[in-house]
Amino acid sequence: MPEKTILIVEDDDDLRNMLYLLFSKDYNVLEAADGHEALGLYISEKPDLVITDNRMPRITGLQFAILMHEEKRRRRIPVVMITAYKVEPSDLRKANIDAFIEKPFDPSDLRATVERLLNGSDSTPV
Repeated sequence: MPEKTILIVEDDDDLRNMLYLLFSKDYNVLEAADGHEALGLYISEKPDLVITDNRMPRITGLQFAILMHEEKRRRRIPVVMITAYKVEPSDLRKANIDAFIEKPFDPSDLRATVERLLNGSDSTPV
């Protein structure tokens, strides 16, 4: 059984499924279709890393990351944002985003970023 847990927050079902398949062999994977659903999973399941889209219904990825980091009872965990839309660097810093990957992306690049962050070799925010 994998030791680390990844929370995937993505409103596109096909992309969320692809991400699940990319990581589920080596990690426990939790899935949420928006930031509101993800916040509940984050609080109850305590993932080790979050991969989130930005543009989603109800709560955006940036809003979710800010709320997640405001949850004082939790440790700081890495957040990877994947999105097709421009995000201001100041917004990424405000939300404590550790890595930003533009869509479309190479799955091997995303996987390498996740592994780097989970192994603690780079915890410097974007």
